[in-house]
Amino acid sequence: MTGDRHWSGALPAARVRSFSPTGGIPWLSACTPHPFPSTSASSAPSPRSWKKPRRGPPPPCRSARGRQVQLACRFAEESPARLAGIEAPKAPENAEKTLGELRGRIDAVLAHLKAFKPEQVDGSENREIVLTIGGNPLKLTGQQYLLHFALANFYFHCTTTHAILRHCGVEIGKRDFLGAV
Repeated sequence: MTGDRHWSGALPAARVRSFSPTGGIPWLSACTPHPFPSTSASSAPSPRSWKKPRRGPPPPCRSARGRQVQLACRFAEESPARLAGIEAPKAPENAEKTLGELRGRIDAVLAHLKAFKPEQVDGSENREIVLTIGGNPLKLTGQQYLLHFALANFYFHCTTTHAILRHCGVEIGKRDFLGAV
């Protein structure tokens, strides 16, 4: 499947033409090649070596975790405002340093979300939403924005937070991520 066919329903036609045939992901072609130069059976790593943990310094857990939580909160704040056609709340200073402060930020975002009424976003699937990314305008319908940008970014930052916590030794798993499903 080419990139054009995969993304044709998700982005405006002008952007579809700029995608590469690498599955519709333009940055994929810029990635470094696979670390194993040959795919022959003799040079491929054994499955046992794949299970070894990574070596090297751990990431700066507090700052990376905090930044990911802040970004997830920001997408949760901005997205319903854009869909409702109202101005997004002013971006906070991202000064949270402790777990308690991050929890306070999450509580504030949840309170902000509870203030929205369903009728504010009903019918927004065809509303034009214009984002400026890298100095370039990106025009999306409300449905495209929600399904392919807002939710994707929100869950990306939540998942990254989860991965950082696990890497830093917090014993959490999939059920913790999914919550009370």
